[in-house]
Amino acid sequence: MIAVKTLTLLADKFQKDNIKGIRFFLSFQTPELGEIQDRENELHEDGDEYFISDRLSFHTRRENEEIISIPKSVGTYSAILIIDT
Repeated sequence: MIAVKTLTLLADKFQKDNIKGIRFFLSFQTPELGEIQDRENELHEDGDEYFISDRLSFHTRRENEEIISIPKSVGTYSAILIIDT
């Protein structure tokens, strides 16, 4: 929840400051979904530990960069939020 709030506040600030062409990206995965992903991809080994995984980043969009689509395999195992300004 903190990452979502941080991302939206940052995107709002950039919009208010009239900064355009920025992509904000958040990916979040629970330990349970990480384990399911590893098991389905035959990467799990006995004794493996799984943790919450999150990534928050932003970058300048390249000229003519399109809205990206998330492959089903990625979207199945994590929550993704993308905000373009």
